[in-house]
Amino acid sequence: LHVRTVVPLYLPDGFPNFSGTVSGMLVQPYLHYVHPLSARWEFQSGIRVPFFSFNRTHAWEPRMAIQRRLARGYLHFSYSQVSQTQALQTYLQSDNRGLDLTRSAQWQAAWQHQVGSYQLAVQAYYHRVRDVPVAVDGSLFSALNQFDEFAPPGLVNAGKGSQAGVAASLERSFSNSVYYALNGSLYRAMFTDARGVEYLSRFNGRYTGNFLAGKEWGGATHTLGVHFRFIYFGGLRQQVID
Repeated sequence: LHVRTVVPLYLPDGFPNFSGTVSGMLVQPYLHYVHPLSARWEFQSGIRVPFFSFNRTHAWEPRMAIQRRLARGYLHFSYSQVSQTQALQTYLQSDNRGLDLTRSAQWQAAWQHQVGSYQLAVQAYYHRVRDVPVAVDGSLFSALNQFDEFAPPGLVNAGKGSQAGVAASLERSFSNSVYYALNGSLYRAMFTDARGVEYLSRFNGRYTGNFLAGKEWGGATHTLGVHFRFIYFGGLRQQVID
């Protein structure tokens, strides 16, 4: 990180709380179209228009995908625009009431292969985020780093961010009373401040791993099951401790 990391990435616990009400509806009408191109190729497209009545903000979210069916799986490529409201406590600061929706352009490529009760899948993705609320007072506050804390006043939708990664999974569906799933990912998450300077995100955990398995015994009326789950991940980034 840059020298400016002496400023907290997010607000300290002593920041005063606020009370208030955020009242509104999130309406999201959409249109979806599926067109078979051939026996193996399929094209999908659509659009969604979310509208947040609290501050009358809206976005256009086009999306499209093309998929090829394989002998034992598929190839899938997609592009979509996605948006979301801010954390509701962010709007409680009067200066933040008019914040726009945060938008993300998302590209994804996926491959899946099925053999009997086993399924292998791999995907790569890239998300480019814009219109992120950031502080203009010289601090590094970005809504992309916000967890459940309150936001400072005077935020503007000038920040950006990105996430990119690859993920893979191997699953054995429930067969002979046994199942398991193994998956993991490598990724990188970034954010920018109001000046456009880029930093590693608070949520840049770099990797995740998950293993789930189980077995069941029983008959028509009683079942005994033993299930196990193990999770290993990089965790949240934290400010350097003095």
